[in-house]
Amino acid sequence: MNIAPAENDDRILKIIPIVSQKKILGDSSLSSLKQTRTGVLPNDVIYKIGYDLIIKSNTTEPACISSSAALKLLSRKWGVWP
Repeated sequence: MNIAPAENDDRILKIIPIVSQKKILGDSSLSSLKQTRTGVLPNDVIYKIGYDLIIKSNTTEPACISSSAALKLLSRKWGVWP
């Protein structure tokens, strides 16, 4: 005999994601990849002066690279501006 559990049965585990409304800011002492892995959104990554933020095309990961290198990589379709 197969009996379905009652709706209020505490043996059923419901997983509810916790969503934070707090905005996490980046830290320029960390790499762009480390910043995003700690929860910083790609557009909120903080990078050092003289560098530009581009998003890698195939993985959508942020990359902070020099302006001249950014132009070369963008021309090769390696990444896009955020």
